[in-house]
Amino acid sequence: MTSQSKYIFMLLTFLTGCAPGTYLPLLSLFLTERLHAAPFEVGLYFTAQAVLGIVISQLLARFSDGRLSRVRLVQTGAFFGLLAALALVFVRDYWILLCTAPVCMSVSFVCTPQIFAAGREYGISRYGDAVMFTSVMRTFFSLAWVVAPVLSYWLATSFGYEYVFAGTAGIFLTTITMAGLFLPDTKDEALKNGAAAGVSVFNRDTLILFLSVTAMWLTNNLYIISMPVYVKNELMLNPYLPSYMMAVAAFLEIPVMLISGRVARSFGIKRLMYLSGLAGTLFYGSLLALPSDSELGFILAQVFNAVYIGILAGMGMIYFQELLPRVPGQATTLFNNCAATGAILAGPALSVAAGITGHYGSAFGILMFLTALAAILLIFVRDPSRPETRSENNQ
Repeated sequence: MTSQSKYIFMLLTFLTGCAPGTYLPLLSLFLTERLHAAPFEVGLYFTAQAVLGIVISQLLARFSDGRLSRVRLVQTGAFFGLLAALALVFVRDYWILLCTAPVCMSVSFVCTPQIFAAGREYGISRYGDAVMFTSVMRTFFSLAWVVAPVLSYWLATSFGYEYVFAGTAGIFLTTITMAGLFLPDTKDEALKNGAAAGVSVFNRDTLILFLSVTAMWLTNNLYIISMPVYVKNELMLNPYLPSYMMAVAAFLEIPVMLISGRVARSFGIKRLMYLSGLAGTLFYGSLLALPSDSELGFILAQVFNAVYIGILAGMGMIYFQELLPRVPGQATTLFNNCAATGAILAGPALSVAAGITGHYGSAFGILMFLTALAAILLIFVRDPSRPETRSENNQ
């Protein structure tokens, strides 16, 4: 492995963030406007893709920590993502698309966790520790989500949806090529020879951590869904305010990730996760406490949101990897599936909350409670920063 390999990891991380960042923000509009899908059909499409993604990616992850090449898995996932993008370009029947694109796109979900697993192995072999290297990789993934949606909206309004999905296909094709040519083989011989075969990823610590991190991602998805409607229809504020809020949060998350990666070993990964939960609780609490006409207050509150999601996105993944050091592919996939599960549960949870109270602003009280509960659950998860715990995990 050469010193230039680190740039390949950053580039591939950026590409795997750009791929969903181009098509996902516009997918519901495309299904509604071009395929005339009903709201139920739009929900069915997203649910099918998310559920299939969780199942398929976790199954493939079991093979990724054995003899199966991470490079080949990344290429396979990107190839199926390419097929899904081409289906979005050419297929104009909803039911045919439902039977093809979500299945193919769900296989592409294997790309991101495998690249991060390979990045962890590279960081350990080259630097002796992967926390900072993985944190830097995570910032490139976040940067992709800052850039890609803006470009996709421009392409859609200027040229049409077909050009957006063609761009997604081009990103997957570039990923296949770059991974095949430059992504290094990071597995050590013990892993290739099946040293991880008897490792179970489901134990008391990982199950509780899964519940905690899923609850945190659930609150984030509920916030993203409810905020635009709450600001525009209930508070009657500037309809562009949610976009400003999300842009500020996304921008601030990047330095938060880098700082948390720098101090993770000295401060402690578990303590950082507690800090994330505290910041999230303060964020949703501030949304309840702020005056209804305080646009500046809503924007300033994004400092708490950035700390919340910035630490969660970086340290949450590393927490799973530290608890399961012998199976980084499965550990990273578990973290990704926390986010996917949170996304699946967000819609029904919001429907229940808004149905009971009659307004979207009621969600923020629930979010504050869920975030605090998620942080409390961490009490029952081992601290991977403790020397005895790290020794036990590596046995």
